[in-house]
Parts: sequence; structure tokens; C-alpha cells
Amino acid sequence: MKTTQPISSQRLSELGENIQILPPDEASPLLLESVTMLLLAGFPDLAYECSIKLIQGELKISEKSLLANSVSAIIPALCYLTGRSCPRLFSQQEMSHKELRDHINRQRKEYERVAGGHFD
Repeated sequence: MKTTQPISSQRLSELGENIQILPPDEASPLLLESVTMLLLAGFPDLAYECSIKLIQGELKISEKSLLANSVSAIIPALCYLTGRSCPRLFSQQEMSHKELRDHINRQRKEYERVAGGHFD
């Protein structure tokens, strides 16, 4: 069983070093882990900047990648949280902040329907 690491600057530093030296297919999952850690640590702007590398930057992943669903889920939330429009994600079109808000509200309603409750 894999043990989890606490959110620490040392772990982020290790991830950053590995992201720079590993091939893209090995570095991309580490960048996604970094995005999650940055978000949990309270740095949504940095998390957004890192996540964009997964769809537009040097670590760009394909829509067929196992990471695509995670990236497609986290980037709209990061965009909404940081007040940005959402860039084109694979086959999805770019969304303005208003379109993004509507998208997130639809997803929330669907989640509430599936979960059988109301969340505020």
C-alpha cells in the first residue's frame, strides 16, 4: 500500500525536480499531484498555472490519457475559483466565467441528484 506524503515544501520541491527531469508521460502525473497539493495548501493561482501546463504546455497530455478526466474536472473549478475564463479543454470549448459558473452549477445539481441530498 502506498503511503501518502504530507503537504510540505520538501515534497513540492522533490516533485518539481522530478517534473523537470522525467519524460512528459512520467512527469504529468507528478504535476497533477503538485496541482492538488498547491490547491490544498491555499494557492489556487499557482495550482491553475501548473495545471495549464497539462493541457497547453510542455507536459501537454492527450484526451486519451488516464489523466484527462482529472484534468478536465480540476481546471474548470480552478478557473472559477480564481475568476478566470476556462480555456479549451480537449474537445470542450473555452468558457467565459459566466458559462463556467453555469457549468459548475449543472455539475453540482447532477452530483446532488446522484448523491440524493442537497449540499450548501
